[in-house]
Amino acid sequence: VIKLHAWVFVGAALFSLVTVFLSCNKPGRIAAKVSPVEAVRYTEADCGRKKAKAAKKPASLGRMAWANVGRNRKKTVLVVISLSLAVVLLNLTVMFANGFDMDLYLKHFCVSDFVFANADYFNVQKGFHSSDEAVEDSAMQTVLAQNGVKESGCVYGQTTRVLEKIKKKDMLAYFTSMGHTMTKEQEKGYFNWKEQADDGSYYDDIQLYGMDAFPLQKVKVLKGDVTALDQENAIAAVYKQDDYDKKVDHSNWAGVGDQVTLRYVNSWKYFNAETGKEIPEEEIDSYEGACDVEADDYTQKTYTVVAEILVPSAMNCRYYGSPQFVLGSDTFIKDTGTKDVMHMMFDMKNNQSARAMESFLKNYTEQVEPLYSYESKFSYEKEFDSFRGMFLLLGGVLSGVIAVVGTLNFLNAILTGMIARRREFAVLQSVGMTRHQLKRMLVYEGLLYTFAAIVISLILVVASEPFMGKMIEKMFWFFRFQYTIGPVVLAALIFTVIGAGVPLVVYCVVGKQTIVERLRETE
Repeated sequence: VIKLHAWVFVGAALFSLVTVFLSCNKPGRIAAKVSPVEAVRYTEADCGRKKAKAAKKPASLGRMAWANVGRNRKKTVLVVISLSLAVVLLNLTVMFANGFDMDLYLKHFCVSDFVFANADYFNVQKGFHSSDEAVEDSAMQTVLAQNGVKESGCVYGQTTRVLEKIKKKDMLAYFTSMGHTMTKEQEKGYFNWKEQADDGSYYDDIQLYGMDAFPLQKVKVLKGDVTALDQENAIAAVYKQDDYDKKVDHSNWAGVGDQVTLRYVNSWKYFNAETGKEIPEEEIDSYEGACDVEADDYTQKTYTVVAEILVPSAMNCRYYGSPQFVLGSDTFIKDTGTKDVMHMMFDMKNNQSARAMESFLKNYTEQVEPLYSYESKFSYEKEFDSFRGMFLLLGGVLSGVIAVVGTLNFLNAILTGMIARRREFAVLQSVGMTRHQLKRMLVYEGLLYTFAAIVISLILVVASEPFMGKMIEKMFWFFRFQYTIGPVVLAALIFTVIGAGVPLVVYCVVGKQTIVERLRETE
């Protein structure tokens, strides 16, 4: 949504007026003190600069240009810095945008060509919690009936209450790994609601998935073997991963070989923690005191951890609320008594079939079954290009503005210098300098400005890029630093044209008068 606010333009105009007024105030007062005769005879020079000794070497156009550029050092430095700043900023923008790695971006968000699910699954505000959000067999069959599907598989989601037996210290370590801390009072209140086992452990919620063979190929195995999940009592412990695909310590307590006890709960009982009296289930929502909770109707089973894995966010339920575990799909369906498909993921045989599937799913989810949605590599590629293009646009516009300012400074320096030195040019021509030599000298002056700007830009780019690159790598997990000097090379070509062309154009305007007219004008 684009909105225009008048006060922004008014404020910018007032700011510009104040800036120009302050900038012109002091120079205006200084210029007003100069008499007309002195102003007419003025030739640009650096008053604070000591006079150099006469050169022993014969004069040349290059040395004369160098001396002319050095007359007013402040103006020269200003022009060179303004030109250099535009080049450095443009180079950093290109380095920044080109450093974004699409492969890293897609690897994090998209592990298969397509993910198909209920629309609520892709909404982090809703997620997957009930059988109503499961993908129906008819919808899956319709999608898989399209030509070109190479491999597919389902991830089954938990829609019933499942608890794990866990030690208190392991649960507190998990909370810490998630960035949560508890006061002693909060800790006491939390565990008061948890059923305690005979060995002092507690039964707490988990997030449980079932996976077919194809999704299991997409997980990152830290330790163990996920193919062992086809065994009846096998389970995999899921660890959280950060943006750089690194394991977050203590995000799960279980390791390969550990025993995990799970309870599949059908109903509960609640008791007053002080009196032990049972609290009716219909009163529990309004109950404010401490209470104990026990599973009333449940089945319990012990599994052996066969693998420690990282599950990409594109495959899991897309939020972390409890420790996570994965079962093989057959074991999951058997033990939970449910076969709710959280999402279906599949790869295509080639890019052409993937394009056709993209078109089909777009129409299917918008026109036929709007309760469903999908994600694809194509959608994430567009998102990535849009993200990168945003930085290129903003950086390019900013670089362009600064480049215009720098070019205007350069033009101003050349123009004012020529106007102030018209009599000097006339004198040089009167003692033998040809019009062609004068033009060459002015071209050399312009090239000296631009050459200095390119050299300074190159030094700043070489010095700043590694520092900026490492800093950006810490900010964006899908950024890979690589040296970029292409914009500097391009700017060198453009500046060469500007440095040679602007003085010639300006001289054609300023040098229309004859030598005699220019000599008389300043007498």
